[in-house]
Parts: sequence; C-alpha cells; structure tokens
Amino acid sequence: EDDLRMLAVRAHVNAARVAIQLERFEAAAAALNEAGRILSAAPASHDKADGLINLALGYRDLAPVRPDLYARSLTQAAALLQEAATMAEEPVDARLASYAYGHLGHLYEGEHRLDEALQLTRRAVFAAQSARAPESLYRWQWQSGRLLTRLGKLDDALSAYQEAAATLQPIRAEVTF
Repeated sequence: EDDLRMLAVRAHVNAARVAIQLERFEAAAAALNEAGRILSAAPASHDKADGLINLALGYRDLAPVRPDLYARSLTQAAALLQEAATMAEEPVDARLASYAYGHLGHLYEGEHRLDEALQLTRRAVFAAQSARAPESLYRWQWQSGRLLTRLGKLDDALSAYQEAAATLQPIRAEVTF
C-alpha cells in the first residue's frame, strides 16, 4: 500500500510539472494539493521524506509562474522541506537530509536570506559528507560557493568551488547535467 501511495504522489507531482509547462496552473496546483493530501496520510518513512522533497520542488516550480500563489507556494515548499529534513534525522538518513537542507537553502537564497541559506547549505554539505554521497555533495559545495560569492567572501567561495570540482572529478562520468 505504501508503494502505491508513493507512486500516486510521484504521478501527481509529475502531472503538476507537465501542467506548469503547459501553463495550466490551476491543474498544477490541484495536482500538488492532491499529492500533499496523499502524503499527509502516510506514516513517517524514507519514502515519505523523499515524497515531501519532490512535492516541495513542485511548489517551488509553481511559485514563479503564479504570482498570486508565490508566497504561499514558497512557504509550503519550505515547510515540506523542513518536515523532510526532520524525518530524515530520525532515524538518520543523511543522504535524504542533504537534499532537504540543500533545497531549503536554495529557497532561502531565492528570497535573499543569504546567511540562513548558507547555514542550511552547510548542513546539506555535512549531511552529504556523512552519507558519502558525492552526487549531492558537489551540488551543495557549489551552492556554498555561489552564496559566499554573493556575501562577498570571495576566498571562501573559491575554496568551495574548488571542493565542488574535486568532488565532481571522480564521478563526472556518472553525473548528467
């Protein structure tokens, strides 16, 4: 039953992404809301946390195309990512936590809350290091570099970008852009 529930969540989020591309924003919002309704009934698990992250990214994608829903969509995305991060900590699922914190940091960056974004991104880097997950680590190192650049900390930014490049080097054939 949980597998079917998570499959339904993924289908609704994917349907929302397609609806956004087709500029059918009401349908997108309805699909995301339905995915949220299904997820709210699911017990805490790795799969639920993964679903929360995907749902949050759907709301993040809806925000810029629906100015009337912008604040509510971003608030919803942030709350879902925070819930996923909390769920990933008990029991510890560092890989999932890295994605939750990293995407949350990116949301904060978009809202020009750079210090908070950097703090969350550093948590994402730590979680990715703990999980030995280079496929997410380089992404958060790069985000750190971008944030540090925007904060005027250029030496630290350069170090973050160099770390990202070093992390990416051994896995670059596996990572698609």
